[in-house]
Amino acid sequence: MPNVNSFSEIVNTLAEQVNIALTNVVNLNKSVTTQDDTISLSVEQINPLTGDPSTVTYSLPSYAYVTNKLNALAQTMDAFVNGEGVVLLNDGTYRKISTQPIAISPTEITGVSIPTRFTTRSNWFFESMMSPQLIVSFDLKNKIDDQSDRVVVKRIIFDNYNDEETEWFLDNIVDSERTYYETITYLNEQEKQYWEDEETQYLPLATEPYYGYFVITDKRTISGQEWYYFDTLRYGETSDEPIVKNYQLSVDDYLRYGNSIWKIDDINISEKRVHLIPYVGTNHPTVNNRFEIYTSPYETKILQIPVGYNECNIIFLKGVNENFNILGDSWGYGIPFWTNTLIRYGQNTSLEDYYNYYVSDFGKQLEGQAKEKFIPAYFGVAPNPPQL
Repeated sequence: MPNVNSFSEIVNTLAEQVNIALTNVVNLNKSVTTQDDTISLSVEQINPLTGDPSTVTYSLPSYAYVTNKLNALAQTMDAFVNGEGVVLLNDGTYRKISTQPIAISPTEITGVSIPTRFTTRSNWFFESMMSPQLIVSFDLKNKIDDQSDRVVVKRIIFDNYNDEETEWFLDNIVDSERTYYETITYLNEQEKQYWEDEETQYLPLATEPYYGYFVITDKRTISGQEWYYFDTLRYGETSDEPIVKNYQLSVDDYLRYGNSIWKIDDINISEKRVHLIPYVGTNHPTVNNRFEIYTSPYETKILQIPVGYNECNIIFLKGVNENFNILGDSWGYGIPFWTNTLIRYGQNTSLEDYYNYYVSDFGKQLEGQAKEKFIPAYFGVAPNPPQL
């Protein structure tokens, strides 16, 4: 490098270095406030071979980018702590992280809405003597543990043997909030007849509600942000029939890539590109691989309970601690309803009408015999012959 002896040349060089430094200070300040993934820093260096000065540009991650990465790691650690994480071992196998919380009984299940509709499911009549089976559903999301798959159900079946008893039930039980003890005490004081039934009901198996894959066709940095280009933005509901892709990706949707979860932060529909924020995991997406639409496996907790025709039910629920097989200490408030007024999902048909037209109830005769305590001829005793 030639010697620099001129004072003016020294001043010019100093001014250039100061300008570069000021620009870098501005960019460093920008890295704290920008939403871009990176910012650029330029530094003048001397080429060790030629001795000539040259400007080198460095890419520095922004504060927002680092924060998003740290949040993703924090979410991953939280998943491990909650027993929802999976670790990839060196041999290519996976191990689930399991946690053992303190052994406590589940909290009371309260605030469950009274059902107003019913559905049906296929059922061979040797199981409950009714085909198809009539069921009511209860949404227990945030009322039982996300990893719990069963609930203990106690049913009080009120003996509404005539219309007057049914009206009494509707007037005095429905829309009233009572505990299990208060309910049976009240019924006994009113000298009303009822039956009790208790069983463990398992929640139905859950399926992923949506189906859709998105091939990464390109990755580009636009205005300091990394964007992923997809072959499509459409997806559909999971079905045994051909998938109808009538849904479109939008902001706040979640995507899965390998064992990592990403959240859509921004989207350009016309160009089929999305900007993603890492949510859980550390996998880095690459071109020609694909994302998958993602929904939390604990998104819904639906309990289904079979019911019968013209039943006045009061249902009580208890949660189960799956880790230690502990039952809840007390029943929640009762959920009273009369089945005949329920309306079928997706239709305007009452349970009473549906039952009369479509249900084969082989258990109705058995129920009548049980209530009447009818003695079959097989168990009868031969009468004494009359004395003439």
